[in-house]
Amino acid sequence: MLKRMIDTAWGSGIAFFILLTFAVSTPLSTLAMVLLPVPLILLVARGLWQRAAIHLVVALVVLSFLGSFVQALLLLIFVGSFSYVLGKGFQTGRVDRAMVNSVLIFIAFIVLGLALLKWSGIEILPLLMAEVKKAITQNPNIGLLGGAHASQTIAQLIKQVSLYFPSFIVLFAIASTLLDAALVRFLLRRHGDQFQPVFRFLRFPPMLLVIFGASLVILAFQLFTNVSLVWSLANNVFLIAGFLLELQALSFLWWYLRQRAWGFIAFLFLFIVSLIPYISQIYLLLGVLDMVMDFRERLSKKG
Repeated sequence: MLKRMIDTAWGSGIAFFILLTFAVSTPLSTLAMVLLPVPLILLVARGLWQRAAIHLVVALVVLSFLGSFVQALLLLIFVGSFSYVLGKGFQTGRVDRAMVNSVLIFIAFIVLGLALLKWSGIEILPLLMAEVKKAITQNPNIGLLGGAHASQTIAQLIKQVSLYFPSFIVLFAIASTLLDAALVRFLLRRHGDQFQPVFRFLRFPPMLLVIFGASLVILAFQLFTNVSLVWSLANNVFLIAGFLLELQALSFLWWYLRQRAWGFIAFLFLFIVSLIPYISQIYLLLGVLDMVMDFRERLSKKG
């Protein structure tokens, strides 16, 4: 047991600093940043939070020499708090609650980062839109649209991204947390540890259905279109709630398929299909029905 913990500590430390290197110096920085907490979560889940803290302190010293101390401190505070909360969730068996708190930490970090950029005079959204506009105008395929149509396409894209930008932040935080949690559980299970399933029993409170329904009514009947804040909120809530309902549908499908022959392949196919815009509405409906009828409980009783 002690040897396994030592191996975990060394392996996690090496993985952490490799990911940190990728996060600050390569084109894969976004993916590396998402995966950066994983080694530390493993340490905390194993009760080695002191070792995780040492890694963070060493990383702070190194990054401070290479760049800004404040930026390094903020980054490592986020990574440390995110890792500790999620790792403790695995350790105590409350992964579901820990994931919610981790998502909130992730969102807070992104919002803080955007606020600091704005304070320093950098408007991230106009900057991104300028890059998108440049890419579209330089793409020869877009040129087939013609000048007027291309400009109209760009204007519409900018409007949509601006409207749904808060949703993108939330969805990115949710997806990143799920990925980290699933990867941590996979790695822990490979070492023989048993922890609460991350995805198989994922269910959201019934209030989500009420929130989704309210936002759907506002959008369907175009209520409050003259109140920009309410209209923007309804659009973003509808997108986020719909995503969570589809996530619950995928969770049910994984629960149903995981122990069947070719279950993983079937689920992978269904997951890919869920990314198709129109077909994804079927998953949304399945998520709504699962929330109302609780298919897992019904099928378990029959089994």
